Amino acid sequence: YVSVRFDFVETNGNVYDIWGVQLEAGSVATPFRLAGGGSKAAELALCQRYYSRDNAVDNYTAFATVSAQSTTTIRGSYRFPATMRTTPSVSFSGNFQAPGLDNGPFTPTMARLNINGGDIDIVATGQTFGKASTLRASNDTSAYIEIDAEL
Repeated sequence: YVSVRFDFVETNGNVYDIWGVQLEAGSVATPFRLAGGGSKAAELALCQRYYSRDNAVDNYTAFATVSAQSTTTIRGSYRFPATMRTTPSVSFSGNFQAPGLDNGPFTPTMARLNINGGDIDIVATGQTFGKASTLRASNDTSAYIEIDAEL
């Protein structure tokens, strides 16, 4: 049985970050180890297996190249920053557009995706089959795509 408890009473709105905690089996403490062997890039890649968020950096940030697969689905080529630990959920926030597909601002919803990125199908009505475009923010710097494979 293992129990770890942190009690804080905070009334000033401060935020406390706790990092570098390691639980030991037995009575001997070992040196603290990072899962990625000390490499910041390896640590980031391990974290990105669980969660990633692609934020718009300007009003018309491009997120993926897409084409209309039917009147209700567009398919894009979208690469995750790392192979996800399991099939993630994908959510969109903000206004998007795919100007070459004749649709105005819309909030996409997922239809299908591959665990390693690659093909991503998005529900978007009013499409003309075969047309290609870019899925991008529609005059919205707060738009993002969130990929979540948390436990």
